[in-house]
Amino acid sequence: MIPEGFGDLLSEPLIVHMATVRPDGQLQNNPMLFEWDGERFKMSLTKSRQKYRNLLADPRVAISVTDAANPYRYLELRGAIDKIEDDANNDFLNSCAKRYMGVDEYPYDPPGAERIIVSFVPQAASHQGEPN
Repeated sequence: MIPEGFGDLLSEPLIVHMATVRPDGQLQNNPMLFEWDGERFKMSLTKSRQKYRNLLADPRVAISVTDAANPYRYLELRGAIDKIEDDANNDFLNSCAKRYMGVDEYPYDPPGAERIIVSFVPQAASHQGEPN
């Protein structure tokens, strides 16, 4: 599903923007840390945030990631969250913190945050720019 020459955007620690559908039908778009395992696209959320409530009501998502060296080169993936797992010990979140920040523990969680991992297998993709 990943267009040839655009997989590098998923292997680098870049910020993606994830769009979800709010209960009133409006869209919400947020920057996110992510991990791509070659099949599934994974992100960490807290249960107290609107993004989580959006996904419970409507699992459709679109993410976009932009090449840091060329803002006109991007990849968009669309699908639906089909797996939600608890991240009670923040193992996934901390692996993202290591990848993005070089630290062992994510430093910005609010006290008492309940973390989950949401993931999906992309069903559609679009891109712009020259492949690498």
